[in-house]
Formats: sequence, structure tokens, C-alpha cells
Amino acid sequence: MTSSELLHNKTLTHYATFGSSHNRPATGNPTINATDDLVPAPRQDPEPAPFGEGTDITSSPHTRDTEGGQAHGLKAGEEEKEAIVGAEGYYKGWYRWAVVAAVSVLSITNAMQWIAFSPVQDLAMDYWDVSAMAISSLSTIFMVVYIPLWPVSAWALDIKGLRFGLILSAVLNFVGATLKLPGCIESLPGSNRFWFVLIGQAISGISQTFFMGSPPKVAANWFQVQERTLATAIISLVNPFGIALGTYLSPAIVNSGDDFLTLLGVHSAVMAVALVLIIVVIRDKPPKPPSPTVTKSSVMSGREYLTNIKRLFLDPQFDITILSCTLTLGAFWGSLSILSSLLTPLGYTDSQMGNLCSMATVMGVLGGALLAVLVDRLRAYKVLTVINLLGLDVGYVALYFAAIPDNLFWQILCWGWIGFFGSSVIPAFLELGVESTYPIPEGISANVQLASAQISGIAIIYIGTFYGGTENGPLTVSCMLTSSVTLALVLMLICRPHYRRLEIERGGKENLVQNEK
Repeated sequence: MTSSELLHNKTLTHYATFGSSHNRPATGNPTINATDDLVPAPRQDPEPAPFGEGTDITSSPHTRDTEGGQAHGLKAGEEEKEAIVGAEGYYKGWYRWAVVAAVSVLSITNAMQWIAFSPVQDLAMDYWDVSAMAISSLSTIFMVVYIPLWPVSAWALDIKGLRFGLILSAVLNFVGATLKLPGCIESLPGSNRFWFVLIGQAISGISQTFFMGSPPKVAANWFQVQERTLATAIISLVNPFGIALGTYLSPAIVNSGDDFLTLLGVHSAVMAVALVLIIVVIRDKPPKPPSPTVTKSSVMSGREYLTNIKRLFLDPQFDITILSCTLTLGAFWGSLSILSSLLTPLGYTDSQMGNLCSMATVMGVLGGALLAVLVDRLRAYKVLTVINLLGLDVGYVALYFAAIPDNLFWQILCWGWIGFFGSSVIPAFLELGVESTYPIPEGISANVQLASAQISGIAIIYIGTFYGGTENGPLTVSCMLTSSVTLALVLMLICRPHYRRLEIERGGKENLVQNEK
């Protein structure tokens, strides 16, 4: 059998998961066009050995060497050469960008709700007659609900499908926003009205669990190899745009307690638009697969789903990645949430803090775009993640020295730096997790990392809120954030990730991705 026939037969196996209505002919070879975008072809090797079943989980059939030094599954001679298929052999239609746009809108609108009360914390405390910790809970509730519910969201994305999971997310997003409106009924005492707001925020937080883990799933289902990290980065990095928009919108609308009804009404209307867009645009997958490694999660049973979760935690390298991701993202998300607590005592206004958040967002998008391009070209996930962690560490050290009244330029420089390295590391962690745990579905690995990050984020928000306004607050918060990211950096340096999915797509040819040191 020729190499092109091997490629065709292997591709048909993956293609069958896309439904019988799109089956391709079982004969004939794929068109080869060297001028098109190239997708490395898989070999006729078995799938990587499942984690934790009596084998070395840091190796796979595609990378273990024989005594003769030849890669497992390759013939000794030159008979079996690596085959490549042109971009027309896999899906690359424009509709993939419509899917990215729709998910991005959902992410932006949800982030607006998450940050809505932080920029107007003092007014919210007076209007609902609650403490600063209660207002902080409107942010932390997003993280609290993520922790127990991530298995449900991963199940929805990987078993029920991308469309089911995202429509459910959009519905919850709208319901949560609308439920907060009774919190502005003046006839009720402020503390009682606050419960409507808190419950609405909790429902919006549940919505977040269903789309936060979706970027790697969207990228795997709709994009070719050379575009996956870019797609993941776009969806991941638009969330800070929602944070920046919410930071601007809240102070612009709310000048007194009576204005909260207007703010929450705007939120409800915007969430309704996002819901309609998701229903109209989102589809589970394209008519043909974008790559040969699309996971066959749609045919998983509940038992297999639970087994896959167990296998994740049996991989020590993925466990290290989870811990590093937990410390990094928890520090970054937490620092954005406590920005007001840090800078209000220094005399900075809500408008100035909105500018700082916007600067962090813009720089984060620039950093994420640069990282996505580098990752898609170099596939050096670990190296680029380490560079980002170094940069973020420097930013949090500078945070202490930036704690100076009436020095907006230094604050802009500091938070812009933190945004550049903090936002861009998110897609790197998500794609690293998917690569090192393939063929486990993308939604599971992504949700495990993000759920773990919520834990440290909650701790940082509460500690930062408590100490932020004290005399030694800037030093305490800076040390806390720096220590968290430094430990994450050390863990990533000792981690030796194994790029299983990439090895299949490259046919095991490039040893650069093996056990990167």
C-alpha cells in the first residue's frame, strides 16, 4: 500500500465521525498540491496509548525508538515516505471565522457582567447597603461556580456537542442578566434587593463555564493545524475586551444608585443579541474535517468520559501543567479584579482605572496575537510559555514600585506590561494541555485547567481586597502575585510536555517536539 493510500484510509477513519451524510468515497487518492497550505499526514499507527494503563505515559507508539534507532511504526527503508495533503483535502471555509466571531461576542458580553460592579464599587455598596466584600463576591461568584460545574460543561461540549454547549451558555448568560433587574426595585430594602443581583451573577457565572473551555474545541473542530493556536487565541483574548468595555460602561452610565437599573437593562439587551447570534451561527462542525486528528468525542459513552477525566490526572506532566496554569491565571485574573482596591486609596479615579484596564486589554491582544503566530509556526509551546511567565513576573514586581499617587504614566506602563504577558499566556496553556493529552477531547483538558485556576483566583481576590487599601497593601499584593507566578515558572521549567497530537500530524518525523526540555 502506498503512502497516499495509507493517508486516505486514515483520514476516512476520522472523517466518519462527522456524520454519514458527508461520507467521502472510499477510493481514490487525495489531491496533492505543494503550493497549498500543507497538513502533515498521519501514518498507519495505532492511536497513542491511553494514559495510566501500564505504559510510560510520557511516551507513545509514535515516539518510542527501537533498538535500531528507528521510530516505531516506520519501515526501515525509504518505502514509506511522509505524505502531505493540500489544504483542499480538509475543510478551510470562511464560515469558521463566523463561528469564532459568534463565540467571541458571547465571551465579551459575559465579561461585561463579570466586571460590571468593580469600577463603581462605592456606589454599589451604598445603593444595596452591603460591604466591599459583598461587592467583590459579585466577581468571585463566577469563579466559585466554575469549580464544581466544569465536568458538566466539559460533558456538554464534548458529548452533546459544541452547538448544544454554547446555546446553553448563551441562554444562561441572558437569564442571569435579566434576573438582576428586580434588584433595582426601590420598594425593597437594599440588602434584600442585592440577592437578585447575586443570584443573577451566579447564573451568568454558570454560563461562563460552558464557553471558557470552548476555544480549543472550536479550533480543533473548525481549523487546520497551522491556524489552531490563532483561533484559540482570538476567542480567549476577546474576553479582556469585554472586561475593558464593562469597565468603561459602568462608570459612564452609573453616576448615582438610580442609574444601576439603566446599566442592568443595557446588559440584558446586549445578552439577548448574543443569544440570537449563537443560535443562528453556531454549528458543531464543518461538512468535512479540518485535520486528521479531530477527536471522536461525539461517540463517547458516559463511562468513557469519566475514564478520560481520570486519565488526565494520571499524567504527571499534565498535572504540572495544571498547577502552573492555576497559579498564573489565578494571579492574572485576580490582579485585574482587585485593581480598584489597589488604586482607589492612592487617589486614582474610576475613569483612570478604566484607562488602565483598557491598556492591559489592548496590550494583551497584541501579545496574544504575537504568541499565536509564533506557536503556530514554531510549535514550541513550553519555551514560549516560559518567556511569557518571565515577563509577567517582572510586571508584578514592578507593581509595588508603581504604587505611587498621581503617577498615571507609570501605572499605564505597568498594567500594559502585565496585560501583554498575562493575557497571551492563556491560549498557550490551553493548547499545551490539548497537545499533551490527545486523544482526550479538548473540552476536558481545557476545563480542568480553567477550573483549577479559579481556586487561586478566588484566594487572590479576597486577600487583595482585604489588604489592598492598607498601608502595606501594595507590597503584600505584589509579593503574593510575584510568588504565585514565580512558582508557576519553576514548575513549567521542570515540565516535559509530550506533544501527542502534533506527532501524529507530523508523522513522528520531527524530534523537536519530543519531551522538550
